[in-house]
Parts: sequence; structure tokens; C-alpha cells
Amino acid sequence: MPQPVINPYLAVILGVFAAAFSSIFTKAAEAPPLIIALYRLGFTVLLLAPVTLATGWRELRAMGWRDVVLACGAVKKQAHVGEI
Repeated sequence: MPQPVINPYLAVILGVFAAAFSSIFTKAAEAPPLIIALYRLGFTVLLLAPVTLATGWRELRAMGWRDVVLACGAVKKQAHVGEI
């Protein structure tokens, strides 16, 4: 089994701290909920994209057009509903 690039325990600890502090920052923000959601998702993408591209490039390239279209449709649906 290959050694993981990032220690899984470190990732879990960072995730717990991020989840614990997110409610504090959300309450302190004086922005509309839609803007808060946009920034939260944007920062999540910025943090996860490099790791995903570095470790899962083969899986991303193996995705078929159907999977890509379904993913884009899900994003469009959430944007239309106002969740992001």
C-alpha cells in the first residue's frame, strides 16, 4: 500500500478545527447568507483542488462525459435554488 501524501490524521484534525471555527466566523460576518455560502465554497475549492489534482489526476481523467455533465448539472441546480 502506498504511503499517503498527507497524513490522514492531520487532515481530520484540520477539518475538525475548521468546522468548529466556521460557525463563529459565520455569526461574526455581516454579509448576506448567499455571499457567505459563496465564500465558504470558494475557499473549500481553493484548498481541495491542489490536493485532488495532485493525488487523483488519473481518476479525474478517467471520468466520462456523462459524469462531467451530471456534476455540472448538479452545480447549476444548486446555483438556481440559491444554495451557492
